This record gives sequence, structure tokens and C-alpha cells, in this order.
Amino acid sequence: MFEIRKKDSEIINIDQEEIDFQYELKETKDAVSIIIENSLTCEFSKNKATGKVNLGSIRTLGSYLKCLKLIKYQLEHNKLPFQSFEVGAKINNKKDFKNVSDDIKMYEELIEVCNKIGLRDNYIFNEEENFPSLFKGIIDIFKHKKYQLLNIEDNRKLENAMLYNLNLSNFIKIKVMFIDNEFVNFFDEKILSKIGGLVPKKTIIEATTEWDPNKWDEFYSKASIYSSESIKELQQATNFNFENVKLSFTDEYHDISVDMTINIALDFLNYFDESSDIRFMELALDLIKRYLKKFPQDDLGKINLYIIRFKQFNNLSEEEQEDILEILERAENENRKDFCFACEVLLQNKLKARKLFSALDATSQTTIKDFPIYRLYDNLG
Repeated sequence: MFEIRKKDSEIINIDQEEIDFQYELKETKDAVSIIIENSLTCEFSKNKATGKVNLGSIRTLGSYLKCLKLIKYQLEHNKLPFQSFEVGAKINNKKDFKNVSDDIKMYEELIEVCNKIGLRDNYIFNEEENFPSLFKGIIDIFKHKKYQLLNIEDNRKLENAMLYNLNLSNFIKIKVMFIDNEFVNFFDEKILSKIGGLVPKKTIIEATTEWDPNKWDEFYSKASIYSSESIKELQQATNFNFENVKLSFTDEYHDISVDMTINIALDFLNYFDESSDIRFMELALDLIKRYLKKFPQDDLGKINLYIIRFKQFNNLSEEEQEDILEILERAENENRKDFCFACEVLLQNKLKARKLFSALDATSQTTIKDFPIYRLYDNLG
């Protein structure tokens, strides 16, 4: 049986807009079948010059809108606008798409609103999503500001600069901030210029003078707006944006010298261990290296730098091992059994590490088990 299969993409100009389409073409002696954007199926008969179009359930808003625009073109021109293959035929089920122009406007508006709250047009929806209810709710709440529809605890008044976790459906949970009487995507780059984190400096003293906002940096250090939540919690938001989280830890928005920097890096490293997403280990490494540039003698920072090195290369250089021995010596002199344990793990002395771990009290053991060093220990041969 004669059959040709082809998967490809093509940029097409529709109404002066260039659109990139992904498609799969299957051609037999009598018919042509095209699946476009995994959403639109076109089946055309070569003998009758007619065909049927079926628009499946929404996979992504971007793909769905592309398909609607393609259907509109087909209805107007009785052909598809692809250059890599040619299909000219009328659609039998035109009445199914009589409102296609209105649908295009509706989905363009929906995408615009979704972008504001961080739901990108390439987000893949769950197949069991209740689309009419979801989309109506998004437009009502975030476009028409019918905030009374939200299930806010105690129905309290929405507070400016407050972070809200909103469940839009059983499958979509977003983090947004309420600013200037509207909800803003918590992971949007613009929010970094509006809201920032502040950490009290160690040298802060009680003052009797009035608060001067122009001298805030005398009492506080700036910190990433995302530093107050674990990355695991942040990652669960549908509108999570890694690049913006990464940007928030640059010097412009985060003072690398704040004490929490190492703990934040460890949180990223823990998440890397769970997810194997290399981006989080790279971000942890960047934070620790910048911290050590500020505090080159900090042993905790060094230990965690070597943890990452070990994860990257499965061993440490002689120079790095010598540095660890020096850290170990200082830790022994100061009776820092937790540091000693970490050093012995990095030196791959499992028996010594086990003895040191056993000597720790129950609280210290429980604490260490939550850190990346314990997983290294657990994986030692």
C-alpha cells in the first residue's frame, strides 16, 4: 500500500502575520491527512476535492489559536497555505466553524490576560481541564476585576503588595501579587522593580529618630523577593519562571553577603538532587562562588562549594582535598563535629564519617539529613 509520512515545520504568512506551524503529513493514493500542532486534523479526498477538518481539545492556547487562524484561511481560500505541500479542497463541515473569527478574537484576548498572570501560551493543559469554566473565570477575575469570585480567606479586603496563591482549577495554581488594584504575575521581571526583599543587618540598633526611607540601606540589606520561600514551593506554581528567579539573585536585587545566601544555595542544591534539573545546581554554584568572593575564608561556603564540585566531577583535585584537610583541622580544634563529618564525607572516608555522625545528638543528625552532604554520605561505597 502506497503511503508517505512526513514530519516538518513551516513558517506561513496569514493576514500579514508570520506563524510557525508544526505538522505531520500522511499521504496515500486516495487521501491526504495532516495533523497540525497536535490539535488540528485535516483529511482530504484526492478524488472528490473535499475534506473534513477536526479541531481537537485545547492542548496549548498558542497552538489552538494558530489552528483557528489556519481554519479561517482554509474557509476563505479553499486551500491550506503551506508551500512544502499543496492541498486544495473545500471543507464539508463549514458550519462547525461559522464563528471562527469571533473565536480568534476571544482567544487572542484570553492569551493577553493569561500572559499578565504568567500563564504562557505554550503551557500544556491537563486533558481533564474544564475549559469553559476556567477561561470564563480568568476573564471575569483578571480582566473585569470581579475579585469577589475569588475564594479569599475570610473574604478580607485585598491588600496591596500582598502575595496570593490562587487555585484557578484542580490543575492550575498560580502565585500573583496584588499591586495598584490588579493582580500581577509574581514571576514577572517587572515585579522586581516594584517589590524587593529586605533583611535586617546584624549591626542594626534601635533608633529613636523617625524612619527615613532614603536611608534604608543603613539598616537593611536587599534580598531576592523569592528568598522567603523554598524553591520546591515556588516550582509548584504553574506560572513559575526560572529565569526571573535567577535574575532576582543578581547583585542588582540581592546582596550576596546576607547570611541566608548559603541556605538558599543549599535549597537549590536539594532541589537539584530531587529533580536532576541542572539549572538549580548551576544557580547554587553561582551564589556560593559569589559569596566566597566576598568571604574567601568562610569554611561553610567552601564545604558547599566542594559538595557541588564532587557532584559535578565525582572527585576532587589534590588542591581541593588539601583545603578540606585544613578545614577539618580547624573544625576539630573548634569541636565542630558537623563540619568534621562533612569533611570526611568529601574525603570519602565513610567509616570516619559514620563514627562522627553517630556522635552527633539526635537533633543534629535530623538536621544534617536534610542537607546535600548527607546524600553524598549515603552514596559513598
